[in-house]
Amino acid sequence: MGCVYILVNEAMPGLVKIGQTSRTAEERAGELLPPTGVPCPFEVACALYCEQYKKLETDIHKKLNAYRVNTKKEFFRYPVNDAIRVLKRGVCINIDNKIVLFTPFIEIMFSFLIPLCEVCSILS
Repeated sequence: MGCVYILVNEAMPGLVKIGQTSRTAEERAGELLPPTGVPCPFEVACALYCEQYKKLETDIHKKLNAYRVNTKKEFFRYPVNDAIRVLKRGVCINIDNKIVLFTPFIEIMFSFLIPLCEVCSILS
């Protein structure tokens, strides 16, 4: 279980960081401030918890590749609200031959960052 997250930073207007972690998105955001010397902390704009988080991140990176700032980094010049929509749509894709649906119930869970243990295997 892990998550795909979208982070924003007020020192980097117009950029979003889209990545994945096996920990929480908040833990990952906290790791980015001290070693990088970034003037402002990263904020979690959105996080989705599921089992196939690595594949989901790869799929989203492919979809947004044209907006990538650096091919070796996870930063995209893309509006945060649109990035959240892409992440939500990513949950509606076929992951490992399992159809995954994004329902209003899941959207509520998504908004409050409650772990979505069953989202990636709702229907098989």
